Amino acid sequence: MKSSKIITIISIVLIGINIFVMLIPNIYLSTRITILSFIIPSVILIFDMILKIIKEKDINQKSKIFILELKSLFIIYCLFLTYVLFFNINYRNGFRMVNLEPFATINRYIKAFRNNYINPIIVFINIGVNIVLFMPMGFFVPILFKKKIKNIVSFSILNLIIIFSIEVTQYLTCTGSADIDDIILNIIGAIITYIVIKIKAVKNIIRKLFYYEY
Repeated sequence: MKSSKIITIISIVLIGINIFVMLIPNIYLSTRITILSFIIPSVILIFDMILKIIKEKDINQKSKIFILELKSLFIIYCLFLTYVLFFNINYRNGFRMVNLEPFATINRYIKAFRNNYINPIIVFINIGVNIVLFMPMGFFVPILFKKKIKNIVSFSILNLIIIFSIEVTQYLTCTGSADIDDIILNIIGAIITYIVIKIKAVKNIIRKLFYYEY
């Protein structure tokens, strides 16, 4: 278990350095370098987990390894969210903006796309990324907190509280707009993954690979 702790600590240090550098005026890190500082430790952790599970003969220990490694991956994911939502230069707009009308922002992007007024990449970033960003929540939360998250209702309420808190914090710190459409898209992303991992075939795959029942 020591290896996963060491990898997690290294990940936190790398991410901390990235965030520290970004706070220094007129100094910017390459997006590729920053993303790699999250991806590389995550990939190493996944391979480390697989190797440990293969080597371990005790079934109960296999499931414990899975959960411990998953906790480390969850920490990295949370740090990644923190970076993207509060420290990424693309989000630090320096002003406060609020949208409380559901689907107003989404419709604006879709109309602009249909009329060729906007680059499709911008549409993807503002709609697609908001969905993808919280999709891992639908995997981590039901497994790591299965005793507290009993169904999709409790899962949705928890994510709603988390995402709402993020939007409020972004507004107060001028690191992003407080947009109800962001909340809608984030919730959709989390629920999609939640539904997928509840499919019997997917549960069977996780049980066979990681010897874990949820």
